[in-house]
Amino acid sequence: MAARRISVDTLEALLRLHRQAMPAREVARRLALGPNTERRYRLALGAAGLLDGSPDELPDAASIEAAIEAQLPRRRGPQQRSSIEAWSGRVAGLLAEGLGPCAIHVRLRGEDAAFAGTLSAVKRLCRRVRPLASAATQ
Repeated sequence: MAARRISVDTLEALLRLHRQAMPAREVARRLALGPNTERRYRLALGAAGLLDGSPDELPDAASIEAAIEAQLPRRRGPQQRSSIEAWSGRVAGLLAEGLGPCAIHVRLRGEDAAFAGTLSAVKRLCRRVRPLASAATQ
């Protein structure tokens, strides 16, 4: 699961509280952040040089976001590919014949010994292929 970013308002509050020399545990408690989350953002803001200064003169939101993005770039994992993607053409043909996902699953299991897809995978593929198949026939 990908980690969500905390809001810029929360980052501004984190900056303000740290500039007031509040302990990290108290900052995390007040902002309802986990201690690891607070530490990760505090270190990123510190590396960008934003923790120093007056609590009343905070940098603008764009500067804070840019600093966080530079220090903590978003990690994007590889896009998952369906285990039954190879059968999408066959599924489209069976959908065009009027078969439903259950019947398609039974047919594919009977026709091809290499097919190891689940009914759920077939249903997801049918939802994705059905709009494409109906657009091709029009």
